[in-house]
Amino acid sequence: MPELRPPSCEYNLNMSPRPLFAATACLALLLAALIPGCSRSKPQGPRVVLVEVAPLVTLVTPLVGPGVDVRPIVPAGVSPHGYQLTPSDAAALATADLVITVGPILEPAIARAIERQTPRDRVFEMAAALEIDTGDLHDHDHDHADHDHSHAVDPHLWLDPKLMLTFVNALDADLAQRGLARPEHASYLKTLTAAITTVDATYEQRLTPFAGRSIITHHDAFRRIADRYGLSIAQVLRPVSSVEPTPGDLARAAEAVRVSGAKAIFIEPQFSDALPRRLAEEMGLELIRLDPVGSEDWFTLMYANLDYLVRGLSLQGPGAEPPASEDAEQPGEEPADG
Repeated sequence: MPELRPPSCEYNLNMSPRPLFAATACLALLLAALIPGCSRSKPQGPRVVLVEVAPLVTLVTPLVGPGVDVRPIVPAGVSPHGYQLTPSDAAALATADLVITVGPILEPAIARAIERQTPRDRVFEMAAALEIDTGDLHDHDHDHADHDHSHAVDPHLWLDPKLMLTFVNALDADLAQRGLARPEHASYLKTLTAAITTVDATYEQRLTPFAGRSIITHHDAFRRIADRYGLSIAQVLRPVSSVEPTPGDLARAAEAVRVSGAKAIFIEPQFSDALPRRLAEEMGLELIRLDPVGSEDWFTLMYANLDYLVRGLSLQGPGAEPPASEDAEQPGEEPADG
């Protein structure tokens, strides 16, 4: 094995303590890209694995073999809800060696396109691998006029670290069967699962002091995190991702603020903050960004969201949360102020 000299990364191994955890994940990704392996003869060009949402790139790349290109279907930073596939997207679905989809629970229009374009034996569905019961889920696109807007299933599965542990193990076995895994995939899987486990443990450690507190979110993307780590969702401003909040939605959010004692509204960069900002100004709340999608780096996304969650929860009163390390690199964009 040649000596590895990875390029610079957002985190390095001398950082402590939280960046060290992300460094493990970053190193796993870099190793996957840099270590040469057995050559593949495929005259058509590199083999391609498509993932539905960008953060999955970091979780899949360490497991695939050399010469396998992992690409997102929905570009980084873009919401999958209502995403319109381009002709090149459709062509990529038809020719990909494997398409890793969250499943129809996320965006039915994308699921229908995959069903049309990609042979079933070249599709890996995360929800099915995780045995998520989707029987009661409804399509995002239907009329919500007289509906209570509640979804039986939160489709943002990638935001739950424990689910991602199950996912990468199931995917690793699937890739090996397809001949898409790297020869030394077992050791990479071990490194990857250790890094994901650290994310889970860090969420548990930092959110436990705030157990029982409620948050107001922009759309219903963070229910799994809330359920997993002892929080509750007091109100969702945008119950339907493709529909602007109604006056009734804002009135319910204002009441939820009064009842819960929340001091922040968690907004998302994929949606306009005009109405949340108006509510925040009227009620003296802070606007803090949570991002369900982010870039192609799942670890950076998860740690940044955790920092913002702790910031918002801390506004309700001090917990046992220790101050962040001065060595820690903060998320790139400052949250908007209310």
